[in-house]
Amino acid sequence: MSTTDPNPGRAKVPELRVLIRTGRLLDVRAASVLDRAAILVHGDRIAAVIPSGDPEPDHDRTLDLSALTVLPGLIDCHVHLIGGVASGGVTPPDDPPELDLLHGVANARATLAAGFTTVRDVGTVRAFADIRLRDGIEVGLVPGPRMLCAGVYVTAAGGGADPEAAAGPRPGAMSGTARRGPAGAAGARDPLRRGIIGSVADARRVVDDLAREGADLVKIIVTGGGVVARPTDPDRLELSPELVAAVVEAASRRGLPVAAAAHGSQGMLVAARAGVRTIEHGTYASEPALEALAAAGTYLVTDLYSGPWIDARSRSFGWSDEVIERNVQVTRAKVATVGLALRLGVRMAFGTDAGVFPHGENAGQFAKMGEAGMSPWQAIQAGTIVAAEALGAADDLGVLEPGHLADLVATTDDPLSDLEALTRPQCVVKGGQVVAGRA
Repeated sequence: MSTTDPNPGRAKVPELRVLIRTGRLLDVRAASVLDRAAILVHGDRIAAVIPSGDPEPDHDRTLDLSALTVLPGLIDCHVHLIGGVASGGVTPPDDPPELDLLHGVANARATLAAGFTTVRDVGTVRAFADIRLRDGIEVGLVPGPRMLCAGVYVTAAGGGADPEAAAGPRPGAMSGTARRGPAGAAGARDPLRRGIIGSVADARRVVDDLAREGADLVKIIVTGGGVVARPTDPDRLELSPELVAAVVEAASRRGLPVAAAAHGSQGMLVAARAGVRTIEHGTYASEPALEALAAAGTYLVTDLYSGPWIDARSRSFGWSDEVIERNVQVTRAKVATVGLALRLGVRMAFGTDAGVFPHGENAGQFAKMGEAGMSPWQAIQAGTIVAAEALGAADDLGVLEPGHLADLVATTDDPLSDLEALTRPQCVVKGGQVVAGRA
C-alpha cells in the first residue's frame, strides 16, 4: 500500500479537536439511540462520545449536526469501481486502461458522496487498476472511500470471469491453448490474464503475485450463475475443491482473506469448508450450505438492489425474454436466501455489486434488505459493524466509539423509521474531514 506524499516537503496540518453535535446518534453495537450526544474527534479518530448533559470538552472547531441523525460511515463489501456500468453487457476488455481508471475516479467520488466511506473492491477485468485508484485516494490525489482491493479476479480459463470467454478474443490477441491457458502459460503478464489458474502451482503463483502488487484480499470465482456476464451454470464448479483450498492456503500464508463468488450451494459448501472469509451472492443457497456458513463463521454478502434495478431497465438493454426472466428468478432466489440465512443465524454483510448499476446508488439496497425480512437495525448493522467485521477492520471501522476512525454519515430523516433516508445523506465525514454535504 502506497505511503507516498503527493506534496513532499509540505507543512503538516495540525490535528484539530473537532466537536460534532448530533441530534440522534445510532449506537450500532448496542442497537440503541443516544439523543443529543456529541462526538469529539482528534485528528482522524474519535476521542470521546459525550452523552447529553455532560460538559463539552475543549475543542478547536464545531460541526453542528444537531438537527440530524448520525450513524457510522457506511461500508459496501462488494463493489467494482473500475470501468463503466456493465449491466447492459460486459465492459469491453479492449477499452483503454486510462478510460477504465477515469471511470473509477468518477465512481469513487459518487460512492463517497453517497455516504460510503469504505468499500471492498472485489475484482477488475484489468489487473491492479483498483489498486492504483486506491493508492491515489490514499495520498489525496482524488476523493473516494477507503478501498480494500482484490486486484484481479482469480478464475478458471473459460470461466465466467475470463474476459475472453465472455467477450471473445481481442483483435491481435494470441490464439490457441497458450492464449487461453492459465497464468503460468504464455501471456502471463497480460493484465487481462493475470488471475487465470489451472493448477495448484498457478494458484500459489497468482496469490503471491497479488500480494506483491499490494492486494488486500483474494477474490475467487467458484461457480457460474451470473446474469450480466455470460450465463453459466450455478451448480457447476468452475474451480475444483483442490484449487479453492490451494488459493485459501496460499492467501493465508500471505495474511490475505478470500472472498468467494458462489451462486450455487455446492460452491458455497466447497468455499466455506476451505476457509474463505465471505461468500458473495449465494443466490441458490440450500439450508445445508447456509448451516455450513453459520458453523464456520463465514459471512454472506448477497446483493439485493442490482436485480430490481436491472429489471426496470432490461428492455432498453435489448435483452431477450429468456435473459430478462432469468434476472427475475435470480432476484427472487436472493431474497429467499436472505430470509433463510436470517433464520439460520448466518452473519450477513452489506454488499451491492455496484458497477452493475451506477455507483452512488448503493444505499438503495438498505430498503431491499428490509423488504427481504431484515429489521432496520439489522440492515444498518450489516452496512456498518458487521461489514467492518467481515473486512477484518472492526478495530477501526463500523462504530462511533473512541479509538475508531471518525467516519460518519448524517441524515435528515430517521433511517430506523425509513431506510430510504440513507439514500439522502446530508453530511459525510471521512477520517474527521467533511467530504460531502454541509461543513
